[in-house]
Amino acid sequence: MPSLTVVRRPRRMPTAVLMACCALCLSLVSPVAAAPAAPVLLTPTQGAVNVLSPVHLSWQAVTGATYYAAQVSTVESFATVVATMSTLDTGLDVPGLAKGTRYFWRVLARNGDGRSPYSAARGFTTSTTAVPVAPVLQSPADGAVAVPRPVRLTWLPVTGAETYGVQVSTVENFATVVFTKGGSFTAVEVPELAKNTRYFWRVLARNAGGYSPWSPVWRFTTANVDPPAAPLLYVPANGAVNVPLTARLAWQPPAGVVDYVVFVATSEAFTSLAYGNTLTTPWVDVPGLAKGTTYYWKVVARNAGGASPWSAVWRFATTSAQAPVAPVLLAPANGAVGVTLPPRLYWQAVSGATEYGVQVSTVETFATTVLSRSTTGTGLEVPGLALNTLYFWRVVAKNGAGVSPWSPTWHFTTTAGDRPAVPVLYAPARAAVNVPTNTRLVWLAAARATGYHIQVSTTTDFSRVVWEGTAPGTSDGVSPLGLLANTTYIWRVRAANAAGLSDWSTLWYFTTAPAAPPAGS
Repeated sequence: MPSLTVVRRPRRMPTAVLMACCALCLSLVSPVAAAPAAPVLLTPTQGAVNVLSPVHLSWQAVTGATYYAAQVSTVESFATVVATMSTLDTGLDVPGLAKGTRYFWRVLARNGDGRSPYSAARGFTTSTTAVPVAPVLQSPADGAVAVPRPVRLTWLPVTGAETYGVQVSTVENFATVVFTKGGSFTAVEVPELAKNTRYFWRVLARNAGGYSPWSPVWRFTTANVDPPAAPLLYVPANGAVNVPLTARLAWQPPAGVVDYVVFVATSEAFTSLAYGNTLTTPWVDVPGLAKGTTYYWKVVARNAGGASPWSAVWRFATTSAQAPVAPVLLAPANGAVGVTLPPRLYWQAVSGATEYGVQVSTVETFATTVLSRSTTGTGLEVPGLALNTLYFWRVVAKNGAGVSPWSPTWHFTTTAGDRPAVPVLYAPARAAVNVPTNTRLVWLAAARATGYHIQVSTTTDFSRVVWEGTAPGTSDGVSPLGLLANTTYIWRVRAANAAGLSDWSTLWYFTTAPAAPPAGS
């Protein structure tokens, strides 16, 4: 009997089971997209009070969310809404809320597949203090060009503002900020800006109620010149002591400087300023310093491009000695007339003075002077004055501690007569040699002279006068006493009359003969 082969047909899977398997496979390959979950709120916390304006709302990021929408209402049911705002971030600012008011807020998340439920609502109360208004900018003017650096920004104070915030940017939307600063000031210096560059700036005000809106945005362009380098201080040396009470400060000038600003203070932080000035010279005399005091000083240089960095801060200590008092004038008497030329001015010695300064002028204000000179003596001859002219004079005393006030101003009127002519020297001949030690000095008579004044010296500046004398107008010369052998002498003569003295004659010189050898040698 032939064998039989049995062929079994495969069992067909039920349709429901087949569909379930397909769904499982599809879910493993491509998960089903879903709407995001509701956000979790962060700040303000539930029931927060005195919340500053503009109120900043923040929440936790939600997985899968592409943006968020927030609502703010004065009622917990959100039947009315005062603000609806969207953002890609997890926080936003809500401006314009009323002070001292209770608000409620909530947030939902969205993506391409839908939106989440709203978060649980939270309540907060804004501060009872009114938010300040936006500041009004002052300088540099909007659109200003060639602004020196560092740039100083100023704005008008805002009523009720406690502090301010400043921003500077190279782009008008402030996407990037090159300078930002906050504080209670209404002016700020912005360092390290580039030359020939346009900048934008704005300011907001703040108090316990919150922040004002930003001010309008202003712009300025910096100068196309670099500021100078910082000055290098020179004198007095850093740490110097016994500096006079009128101290001369000097520094090395950088290139391209227009002017300088100098500050002197008794504190290194310059909180107690003793002197401040703007000047064009690289030095200044600072008067009126206190004795036995340490001072600090610094200098800044400026040009069209702006101000340099400040110099290093140096210090010095003033002398403990006392500055002298003002001198008392003696002669010519105040208001004297017919004063002979050249007049000689006299004053009393001042205790502690080491030097005197003398001024003579044709105007009582001394706006111009015909003589301004220093001397260590208590008298000074004034050459070159005119006949029949009113002059004013005054004297100041000096020492290491400083300078006295000026003496009272006195005045005198010179003689109306004419001074004598200048004498002309005659003998011994100019540059004569082997002149006897008992030689006679002779000059030609000078017009209008009634007498003569003669000096002999061994130096051309007559700092060592070895003989001095006078002679009447009819004299034919004088023989100076005490001349030494083999010595060169310089001599001069001037004439005198009731109107005064002439100028000195020209200088002549002669050399005396060598001494005779001893007898029997």
